[in-house]
Amino acid sequence: MTETYEAVDPPAAPVPAAPPRKKYAGLVIALVVVGLLLLCGCGIGAYFIYAAATSDSSASTPARPVVKARETKAEITAAVAFVKGMGSGDIELFKTVMPAETVKTVAKETWDSLLGDAAADPTEFGTLAWSGDTAVVDFSASDGSKGTMDFHTAGTDLVIVTLKPEASESEEATLTVVNEDGRWTISTFETVDGVLGFDPESVKAMGQ
Repeated sequence: MTETYEAVDPPAAPVPAAPPRKKYAGLVIALVVVGLLLLCGCGIGAYFIYAAATSDSSASTPARPVVKARETKAEITAAVAFVKGMGSGDIELFKTVMPAETVKTVAKETWDSLLGDAAADPTEFGTLAWSGDTAVVDFSASDGSKGTMDFHTAGTDLVIVTLKPEASESEEATLTVVNEDGRWTISTFETVDGVLGFDPESVKAMGQ
């Protein structure tokens, strides 16, 4: 009696995992910025802020307030101050574009916790250059990476920041800007990974 056997295909070779995608804090920052997002690999010192809150970003996305009139250069200037303050660890510069209630109620220790790493290992920024309603600033990180950041407005209350490292692909982050009694402030910072809010409770949570 002849035994028969059913052919069995050999197990498929495992598919190698794709290499992790390098992010930039950047604007980021993250790019710088934090993801600016965004947004962490190029040495821009804001990623620690972004990482601290990413796990909660999907649970509560801050609503964007509406800006009724455009003041393009003032809005971009506020966004640049945000990026430079975050990337260099300059607490006082960063606070100039934070909501008034956040500045009033958040303790010094929280600001030190948020920006201390960036202050110890700062990113350097060049002079802001304008071309119409678009602004560009050079950056140089402590790890040797460098490039430019482009700023332009979009919609009614948004500033788009595009991080362009010399050695890798560009990334974008979006800042929501709000006019508080004539002072432009940053309400939210958004990358593909999530949204950060800068109300007092959100900033305190990030500084823990």
